[in-house]
Parts: sequence; structure tokens; C-alpha cells
Amino acid sequence: MDMRSKAMLVTVCALTVAGCVTRLGPVAPGTLRIIAESEIPVADRNSMLSRKHDEEWMLLTFYSDDEYQAIARRKDMHVFVNEALCADGRVIRAIMSSSFHVGPPPASLVGAGQTAGVGPKRYVYRTYLAMTAPEREAAGADPGPAAGYDLRSETHDLCIQIQGGNMIGMSLKSGVATFSRTTVEAAIKAGHGAH
Repeated sequence: MDMRSKAMLVTVCALTVAGCVTRLGPVAPGTLRIIAESEIPVADRNSMLSRKHDEEWMLLTFYSDDEYQAIARRKDMHVFVNEALCADGRVIRAIMSSSFHVGPPPASLVGAGQTAGVGPKRYVYRTYLAMTAPEREAAGADPGPAAGYDLRSETHDLCIQIQGGNMIGMSLKSGVATFSRTTVEAAIKAGHGAH
């Protein structure tokens, strides 16, 4: 694509109401682990969208054949992870938006039975999701909707989707990865045994 065509594409994207969406390849669920806020590496903690001190967090790892960060960088987009409660692959309720981190968790956060490595041509990513969030009067500056949640008592699966965007209306979106409720419950049980 020549420079003129690229410029026209950017202009068309900027002028459309919905913007241009880059569809990313699928995301696959990895591991879940309950950790304390103090265990989150400082570099990750400093870039988190939401921070709660002295609370439990869930570390989520996930995989893709797409190098999401490189795709976003080429389009000058910010990338984040949206979490939702879901059933049968269908979103029941969005619960939070969290920071997108590239690479496996540090070795200190890899629990027993978990591995930080991935297969060939696969990229590994991670995010941190607070185990609970109080209900707010209205959605505002904090990430996520106003309705609160508690992952210890929710009955639905946990779904994630990678999304991003830029100031001219371009966006990107991955498929949805599902962590089953039984996987979430197993992580919670293992986490309670470790703390």
C-alpha cells in the first residue's frame, strides 16, 4: 500500500462514526493465580489502570499467535484488557478494564503446577484483576462499570477480550477467551491455601 492509499485509509477511518476496527486473532486462556497486591512487580503496578492496596488480585495469563503490542504500536493505539462475566461465550455483565502486560509473569509469580513458557510462535500476555470491586453510584473515572463484583461468589465464567484504540477513532479487538467458573474456583481455592 503506497503512502497516498494509507493516508486515504486513515482519513476514511477518522471520518466514519464507528471508526475502523482491526480484528485481532483469537486469544486463548492461560493460568489464573490469586496474589497479594504486594506481589505485583513495581513496573506492572505503576502502569495498572486500577490499584487497590492490601487486597487480593487475580493474575491472568493468556496467549495468542498475534503480537498484539506490535500491531497496536504500528497503529499508535493504547491496548487494554476487558473482563466480563459470561455464560456459553455470551457476555452477561462487563466488570472491569485492566492493564495489558506483554510477556509471562515473573518467575516469583508462577505458582506450583504453572509454567511461564509457551509453545512455538505463541505470545504470552498477562493482566491483574482485583478480586472484588465495590458498587459505585455511577461509572466515572475508574475503569469498569458502576456495578460491583466479587469473583469469590460470582457464578458465571470469566471472559477476557483485548481491545485498543487511538485518538482518530481507530480500534482493535480480539476474540474472547473464557476461563471457566471451575477454573476460577480452583484458583481461588489454591490461593486461599497459599495465603
